[in-house]
Amino acid sequence: MLFPIPCGHAVDSNGSGGSGFDQGRDELERRLVAGGHASSRVWWGNTQSFKQCDGNYAASDGWTVFISLHQVNH
Repeated sequence: MLFPIPCGHAVDSNGSGGSGFDQGRDELERRLVAGGHASSRVWWGNTQSFKQCDGNYAASDGWTVFISLHQVNH
């Protein structure tokens, strides 16, 4: 007997604010920079849109973020 497999998790599809991939990356960068860490962006070009389990398509804008984490000594 086959049981339906639930969708699981899908990010927001492509839109004016970017996809969920872009939104997540940008929010993580904002929070870490606000905490005093430095960031830089590099074009990786991974922009291929793909169909998610909810039927919508999402892709990245191709940019990745590097965060320089500083060490805090207590």
